[in-house]
Amino acid sequence: MAQHDKPIIVPNCFQRYYNKDKNAMDVRPYDFNSWVDSATAQDLAKQMAADDILLEGYAEMATYRSLMAYMTDGAGDPGREIMLDGVG
Repeated sequence: MAQHDKPIIVPNCFQRYYNKDKNAMDVRPYDFNSWVDSATAQDLAKQMAADDILLEGYAEMATYRSLMAYMTDGAGDPGREIMLDGVG
């Protein structure tokens, strides 16, 4: 990660697991805390207090952020960089 020479960098994390549907080992996205913001999330944030936070995965507060976990190109290029609005 140091080769990127950026002040902040976050890896796109994946988890190896046993997929019972395939009866085989598989890989799935693991970390959903890094994203590109959406207009919806920005509008929600404007209505919130300074100490409030937006969380992903709740239907009653859908943010429609683009999650880095789903931004893989399948090639696994370790040099690929994506501009993000939030990391966690």
